[in-house]
Amino acid sequence: MDVGIDQGFFENHFDGTLASRPSQTAYRSDLTLEIRAPFIVGPYAVTPFFRAKDSWYSDSPSGRSLNRKAFEAGALAGTRFVRDFDVQSETFELDGLRHDIRPQIRVGHIYEVDRGPLEFHQFDELDQLDKGAFIDFNILNLLQTRSGSAVGKGIRDLLWLDLTQRIHPIAGRDNNGKHLGLFEFEAIAQGGAGWLPLPNLRLVFEGERDWNKNEFRTRNIGMNFGMSKWQINGRLRDGKDGDGTTSWGMNVKFWRRWNVSFGVQWDLEKKEVLTKGLSLIREDHDWRWLISVSQNEITGDRAFRIQFEPRLLDLLKPRRQGFVGGDIGFGTRSNIAY
Repeated sequence: MDVGIDQGFFENHFDGTLASRPSQTAYRSDLTLEIRAPFIVGPYAVTPFFRAKDSWYSDSPSGRSLNRKAFEAGALAGTRFVRDFDVQSETFELDGLRHDIRPQIRVGHIYEVDRGPLEFHQFDELDQLDKGAFIDFNILNLLQTRSGSAVGKGIRDLLWLDLTQRIHPIAGRDNNGKHLGLFEFEAIAQGGAGWLPLPNLRLVFEGERDWNKNEFRTRNIGMNFGMSKWQINGRLRDGKDGDGTTSWGMNVKFWRRWNVSFGVQWDLEKKEVLTKGLSLIREDHDWRWLISVSQNEITGDRAFRIQFEPRLLDLLKPRRQGFVGGDIGFGTRSNIAY
């Protein structure tokens, strides 16, 4: 179970040459409750979920405060196939390779939204929330190394390929009449000592392909390196909306249960800072806190977020982070129970 609270003051800026510039500012408060109930049926892991969101706006185009409720339900189902290969190498302390395949299907339906997007100022994608349904077909491929040596014994990821194709079952309502949605891909290469020059270096290539327009919406390349207590990551993003952006960040763990992260995004076309953010995470046995602050330098918008995840004496296990090697710089969409 997850409980999240997001608070923020938002403002839209308009061209100063306009004769009449409407004022679009609002304080927005979002409360999200998500409940999951994972279980195993033979070789399959199934996770039904329910999500309820309540959003309050201090102002709207009508000139008054508004409240919006939204409800989503769905499920994830997946399985796992593993095959081992004997490959010996003393140089890299390698005793074998493992191919791990994890196919998954995720079905979701936002079946109730009591107010439409036109009733709210449009600050970000959350304000565009509306009814929608989707089916995600996902397959995660992992090529891993097996080491039996005393140092670094165990399984380590070497290559990572995550592929997702979205389908819109109600295409006339949700996707301009097209059933085929975005194709998303994520490829990551990583290694330990002797494989790549920097400590725990990870390289990523990811993006989104729009089959209906026959073009890439985004393409990203990135890298991450660091030790167990700290991580540094950087990315270069190329999209249809300009010359792209670059971003970098740092993540540091301290006092065993605390984690602090800082990140900055830079616009290559305008040559200016777009956003910067700071987050603090506290991990405990029965709960998890996340507090973050971010600022959009272009619009001046600031956002403050608080997220609380109870574990109730480990009866409700938190969602698997799904980050490669515990690295928050690179994530994955696969969050099945395996």
